[in-house]
Parts: sequence; structure tokens; C-alpha cells
Amino acid sequence: MSTFLNITKTALLMAALTFSFSGKAQLSQEKSESKIVINKTEDRKKSDLTFVDENGRNISLSEMKGKVVFINFWATWCRPCV
Repeated sequence: MSTFLNITKTALLMAALTFSFSGKAQLSQEKSESKIVINKTEDRKKSDLTFVDENGRNISLSEMKGKVVFINFWATWCRPCV
């Protein structure tokens, strides 16, 4: 009976070590694959978006030039958004 317990303990220990090292290997692989790409878009012409405010007035982004603008996109079908 003690031989069975020793084999079981050894198998569980090996499984735990394999599991823990596989997570670290994947984490290091994800770190090496994640690269920040910054595209400079200053030279590109940006399209002027137009929105309707809560009063029904059309507002374009060009009217907000030089101001801080926060745009919250949501949908009526999105339960957490509403």
C-alpha cells in the first residue's frame, strides 16, 4: 500500500511541477511576442466624424479641436452599456 502512495505522490508532484513550469513558459513567450507598435498618424488626414448630442444637435469633431473629448460608444442592445 505504501508503494502505491509513493507512486501517487510522485505522479502528483510531477504533474504540479509540469503545470507550473508550462504556465511560466507561456508567460515568457507572451512577453516576448507582445510588442508595442506606435503608428504616427500626424501626416494622415483624419476624417471628421459627426454625432448627434442629447438635444438633437449635430456636433462634428472639428468643432472640438483643441479640447479634450471623451467619446463613449455603446449600443442599445448591449445590456451592460445601458
